[in-house]
Amino acid sequence: MSLALFRQRLAATPLGGRGMLAASLVCFWAFHFIVLWPSSFSQDGADQALNLGADLTWVIAVSCNALALLGCVVALSRGATVRFERLARLSGLLTTCGIGLIALRAVWQGAPAGAAFLAGNVLFGVGTGLMMASYADRLRRVSPQTTFMTLSAAFTVGAFLCLLFTLALVPLARWVAAALLPLLAAYFYGRYARQADDGKEETSNASAASSASSPDDFPLSGLPLKSLLGLIVVVGLTAGVMRGMSHLDSDVTSAGPLFVGSVLVGGSVLFALSFLIERLRPTLLLQGVVVVISAAFMALAFLAGESMSVAFVIHTIGFLFFVALVWLFCTFLGNGRSGGTRLFIIGLCANQMGQALGSLGYLGLVAAVGSSASALVPASLATVYVLLLAALIFFANAGRTRRAVPEVAPQAALQLPLLAEAYHLTAREVEIGVLVAEGKSRAAIAEVLVVSQETVKSHTKHLYQKLSVHSRDELLRLLEEEARQAAEQQVFL
Repeated sequence: MSLALFRQRLAATPLGGRGMLAASLVCFWAFHFIVLWPSSFSQDGADQALNLGADLTWVIAVSCNALALLGCVVALSRGATVRFERLARLSGLLTTCGIGLIALRAVWQGAPAGAAFLAGNVLFGVGTGLMMASYADRLRRVSPQTTFMTLSAAFTVGAFLCLLFTLALVPLARWVAAALLPLLAAYFYGRYARQADDGKEETSNASAASSASSPDDFPLSGLPLKSLLGLIVVVGLTAGVMRGMSHLDSDVTSAGPLFVGSVLVGGSVLFALSFLIERLRPTLLLQGVVVVISAAFMALAFLAGESMSVAFVIHTIGFLFFVALVWLFCTFLGNGRSGGTRLFIIGLCANQMGQALGSLGYLGLVAAVGSSASALVPASLATVYVLLLAALIFFANAGRTRRAVPEVAPQAALQLPLLAEAYHLTAREVEIGVLVAEGKSRAAIAEVLVVSQETVKSHTKHLYQKLSVHSRDELLRLLEEEARQAAEQQVFL
């Protein structure tokens, strides 16, 4: 395949025209993988007891990450103007300084090195949190499929870079490379932001991006926000628990290739799924993630330390899927909506808080029972119980919400034909709009009208544009308001 043909095919995908954003995310996840998993927090001669040097620094880094995200949420909630391009540059500097301080432990011993290591983790956590907030501001302007594809590609390429640096470079050079990656991530982010703001990227038009992805594929009516945030926190908690368990097995603790290989496999599968994401139900994807993570902890509970490496691989792949879904749903929540950036950041903050809580909970259990080996089985079973409970609550709420919608929809749908003349709607747009309001999926509408799903998508897009709405929920609110006004006029007459 020629280079020109490859570029042409790439431009036809959701990644087309977003190379700088993808490059920034690759750098972001590459240094994340290098620092957090293969080498930074592992300790030589790890034993079965509590490892404060490794575990508490992880908690500090993730907690600072969550606090940085929370600070951005508070600032946006108060109406403050946040310049995310400048924030990205600041995050690059903070993260680079943090990695430099963390790296001192490799060449310097003693109390000063310990203090520098602690300060480095604080700076690393704050810097990565600010960078995630900056990504939220840009990704809320693209379609959910674009976010899913970009993130999965970043996982895969970032893991490959991590493996390359780990195998090809000596430790000192590896740390230098890791310290330069945050600066590159901020640089590529700045270039992408300037291109988008200058109108060279399609992402500058939030409404167009919202119309490009069909809201019927990711209906808010089927994804209750509070329950979803609760599930995000709980799955983050499972990552924190698994991170605390990982030093039980020397292969998991010291071998970056085990983690990197898991990320390569998971990222590749995610990238393949990204081409089909519009045809998959998000709730089905969530169920798959819950099953995979539960299986990992059940393997730990029944096979104890013998299955640590297998469970770690399963959990890593499952958690990658969930991270991609978190960013996917956050993109949809923020897409074309006022306060979209804040909603996106809230979702990311919930996940990081869950990781910190999971790590702290596991540390407390180990301190209570005396060793990680004794805490392994109860922690695994408790984690599965909490995860399944959160999933049941989420899916139960989603089911109740979906069942409640059709009770209102048929009444509201009757208003749509009355709006045809005022909004210049075609007969086909009215016909499809009524079915959308009644809760029919794109596939069901296509079957009823004997047309293709692409035809349904096109008419739905035009309908939303004419009515100035961006989702089925907004369409229902508009129709309900029209019905209320019509009823008031009849009473008056």
